[in-house]
Amino acid sequence: MWGVLKDNIRLHTFDHKFGIVVACPTGLFWENQTQGVLCHHVVIEGIFIPLPFPEEILQKLQEANYNYDKEKITEAWRELKEILAKVDGLVFEEVDAPEGFPENQEGLQWIKIIAWRNPADERHKLEGEIVALYYPNCD
Repeated sequence: MWGVLKDNIRLHTFDHKFGIVVACPTGLFWENQTQGVLCHHVVIEGIFIPLPFPEEILQKLQEANYNYDKEKITEAWRELKEILAKVDGLVFEEVDAPEGFPENQEGLQWIKIIAWRNPADERHKLEGEIVALYYPNCD
């Protein structure tokens, strides 16, 4: 019934704005604009899982990144982690990019999932995994 994709499919996260990519072979490649005004487009193959969109916090992060205000960047990340833990049960820590994948940059942060207690499904099975967090770029 299910066939293999005849061709790779490149999709954009721009409409979803915020989520994670679980890197794995799927034939689906997720793209996000990163690196501020440099407008780099990072593409990772895998499964995209949208996250609740905390607009005010992400706006604060975008502005802090644009102005390169390290104190406000740190504060925005703290707030982002707090709201995701509260709203979606997602607890994570920032990590370096896995070998062979794009480095962390504005709009892309590799994270290790510590806990994900969303009662709607089995996201907890991703605990311990390193995934790509795509978030809106400042530009």
